[in-house]
Amino acid sequence: MAEVKDLNYYMTLPYTTRVVRYDSGDAPPYMAHVQELPGCDAQGASEAEALEELEDAMRLFIETMIADGVKIPEPKEVPKPMKEYKLTRYERYERSERPIGSQVVFAP
Repeated sequence: MAEVKDLNYYMTLPYTTRVVRYDSGDAPPYMAHVQELPGCDAQGASEAEALEELEDAMRLFIETMIADGVKIPEPKEVPKPMKEYKLTRYERYERSERPIGSQVVFAP
């Protein structure tokens, strides 16, 4: 029997999420996105809020793709354990500068 790929299936996959802090003026400073779902982004006043908003964004993003009959990308492999990069100041990182599955941790 074929596995049903519904919203619950996709929401349990190990998608790679990233959170970056930007000095953005009036906009919320934290931006979170899902690497495998281009355009699935969210902002928040804190890292936790950005990730919470991202979960809602993922749900809506995937629901829309299912309704439109669009193929939904899945993670190619299970991410390796995350390596933390401690920063002493806020910096922007290009995607290619950090390995997949890594996260930025801001040092106090």
